[in-house]
Amino acid sequence: TSGSQIAIVLDDGAAAVGSPPNNASVMALSGGGSMGAQGGSWVSSVEKGRVQVYAPSSSAQVLIRQN
Repeated sequence: TSGSQIAIVLDDGAAAVGSPPNNASVMALSGGGSMGAQGGSWVSSVEKGRVQVYAPSSSAQVLIRQN
């Protein structure tokens, strides 16, 4: 809800902590039109690895939900 774009990195989760991810895919999600507005979203029913979220600011707000 910060209004800024975020990046999502998907990988197989097999890499050691601090190592580059294996089989990574990167997606950019758009920010909301204004502060507090919902931006882009991503939904997957097949992703079984690790999902990492990167925002341009440490104060960015991101909602992640697992069913």
